[in-house]
Amino acid sequence: MGYSLSSTGSRTSGFRCVWFQVTWKAPGVVPGDLTGSRCGSS
Repeated sequence: MGYSLSSTGSRTSGFRCVWFQVTWKAPGVVPGDLTGSRCGSS
C-alpha cells in the first residue's frame, strides 16, 4: 500500500494556517487525492 501524508503549517502575527494533502494508492481502491486547509485567528 502506498500512502503519503504531508502537512505544513505557518503562524504569523497570531494568524494560523494549516494545509494538508493526502494521497493514497491501494489495490482495489480508486486512487484519490484529498487536500484541505484550516485557517484561524486562534
